[in-house]
Formats: sequence, C-alpha cells, structure tokens
Amino acid sequence: MNGSLLRRNRAGSLGLLVTVLLVAGGGVAIGHAMADSGATPRNTDSAALPAVSKNTLGAPHGPTRMSGELPVGFTNDKGGALSCAAVAAETLIDYVQVRRTTPATDWTATYTTGELSAPSMQKILDWNPAVYRLGPSDRPTQLAPRRHAISVSELVPVGFKILAFSPAAAHVQVWLHGAGWSQGSHFPNTVVDRSADIALVWRAGDWKIISYTQPSGQTWEGPALDDPAGNGFAPWPGGQFTFVTG
Repeated sequence: MNGSLLRRNRAGSLGLLVTVLLVAGGGVAIGHAMADSGATPRNTDSAALPAVSKNTLGAPHGPTRMSGELPVGFTNDKGGALSCAAVAAETLIDYVQVRRTTPATDWTATYTTGELSAPSMQKILDWNPAVYRLGPSDRPTQLAPRRHAISVSELVPVGFKILAFSPAAAHVQVWLHGAGWSQGSHFPNTVVDRSADIALVWRAGDWKIISYTQPSGQTWEGPALDDPAGNGFAPWPGGQFTFVTG
C-alpha cells in the first residue's frame, strides 16, 4: 500500500485493538447498525468491491442511489454535505487509492465538478509532495506507484468541522479512522488515519466537490487519535451516516 496513505502503527497492543473495536462498532456508534444488512465480511485478500446491502442506501442524509459503483444522492443540508464528503472520501481512499479497483477518472466524474486545483489533484491521486517533491502547481495525472502489497481498508468518519454552509455551497473537514489489511493477512495490520478539507457546491440536485485538499496544519495522512491536530474535530454524530464500505 502506498506509504503516503497509511500511518503504519504495526499491530499488537492496545492501539490496534481500539481500532478494530472502532471499526467493528462504527455502524452503531457513528452511523446505522449493519448487523442485519446481509453484508458479508471482507475477503482480506480480495480487491472485489462489497455488495450494496439494503442498509447501504437510504441513510437520513444520503446516499440514496448508485452512479455505477459509487453511491450518490444527498440531501441539501449540512448533514447531506457531510455525508457526501465522507462517502466521497471513503470511496476515494479505499476503492481508488488503496484497492485501485475504481479509476480516479470515474471518481472525479461522479463526485466533483471536474474543475480541480493542482493541490486537489495531488491529494486525490495521492502524490505526497513531501515524498515526491512536487511543487504546489504540479498536477499529477495518475496514482503514485504502488510500493506495498494489495490491501483493503475499513474506514469510518470519526470527526468533522463545518467551516461554512449555505444551501448553495459548503466547506467541511472530515477525519476518517480505521484499519487496513495487506493481501494475505488474516487480521488488520495497519492503522489508517486520513483527513480532507472539502469544498462543495449544490449542483443538478446533488453535492459536487470543487476542492479536495489537505487540512491546514495537519500532516499528509491526517491526525491520529492522540494527535493534537484532531482536537478541533467534533465527534461524528450518531445516526448521521450509514457507511458504505462495510
């Protein structure tokens, strides 16, 4: 897995246990319970996308429908903007950047206006300027080379900031936390922390991203549970969101 994706706090000890419990309980503590959804567990050495379950769609603020393999359809309110940002971030990290089963062009066509800055493209294509020494105006056109085994990740939103909101536009930050499995591993072996600063506009009946960048003052990967940079995030509201990657 790309080193810029994941903070590698190798397994063992309490940190991984907390992560596993958080992911396992995320649908209850943070969103809707998935226990009766009929969803099957992830195959740890498969890159196949999970089946859409009856609880995947129709969350209070969306998603409500599918556009190809990606969930869309969010309400025109703060909850809808947050849910769109979280779903887009989850699918970007897991499907595009980690598993690489969804082309980045499909993701951008589904979730963005298509008019993105160079910093947005660096974040979406996961070209970490600290690693690849890109300038702020460089626009990557493909994902960075994979440097690790094929992996999957389980992510849930754990925090948010609403920087601005109107029915026409929103500016939010989302922090996602979870666990990753390398191909062939029978247990989580990576802690995943990512965050994103996301600006959206309401267009053609749904939220569309116009900017997807790194939150100011944070590392490329985002805060960890014990990172002071995470202090400004409000806890993700219960009942707000049914995550789609479980």
